[in-house]
Amino acid sequence: SAFPEPEPNFDIFGINDASGIFVTNMGLVFSILYGFVFSRSYARYDEISRVFSVEAANLHQLVNIVRLIDFDQTTQHDLLIRLRNYAFQIRTEITTGTTLHGVNEHSVDDLYALIPYIKKLLLLADGTNEFDRELLNGSLESIKSLLEARYERWDLFSKSVHWVIYGLLVLSSQLMFFGISLMQSGAAVLDLLFCFLTVLSLVAIMTALSDLDLFYAGHIIVDVSRLDHVFSFGTDGDGSVGNSGN
Repeated sequence: SAFPEPEPNFDIFGINDASGIFVTNMGLVFSILYGFVFSRSYARYDEISRVFSVEAANLHQLVNIVRLIDFDQTTQHDLLIRLRNYAFQIRTEITTGTTLHGVNEHSVDDLYALIPYIKKLLLLADGTNEFDRELLNGSLESIKSLLEARYERWDLFSKSVHWVIYGLLVLSSQLMFFGISLMQSGAAVLDLLFCFLTVLSLVAIMTALSDLDLFYAGHIIVDVSRLDHVFSFGTDGDGSVGNSGN
């Protein structure tokens, strides 16, 4: 013939169909598993933030009640100091993701210290003074709500993503990456681009999950600044408690 036969180009070949099926299946497994874990982690983060808001609100209410109750100055000062210590413990637990029960830290004893004073005032309260009785009963309800919220928060702390789940996510992502590496296009630049984008996307979504699960570190954290407003106004007479928001 007048035209020479074209030489075969061994650098160009069809995409491996089996690799495509493998990548699709592993991508489906990874997306289902990741979606479940991410939604669970977000729900946990949201619940911890909600419980912390309840604690801050009840603590603020309790501080205001202690200021309104007709205690002597020394007793009021001691009770506000104990509430401030309790607030510091809440802040420490939220910012470290740990529970401080069982160690030499301020504990629920600071909260329980209020109960004898309140019960004594309830017994001595005049039956005609309904406002004082409502304040005292409200303080007991606030203490109860604080204790319930604290134990609920401790339970949420223990529900972090298990290392086995992280292992399954890493395994499925590695298998998916292995399948993508088999789907070679015949062009080195495209193959490198596919691998780079795959690794980048896997790192990004795994980092987001880890950041969300560790609610006390990274970019997605529980804002503890609401505790700063609990003691940010008013004093007990000498100004030594009312500015303890730091």
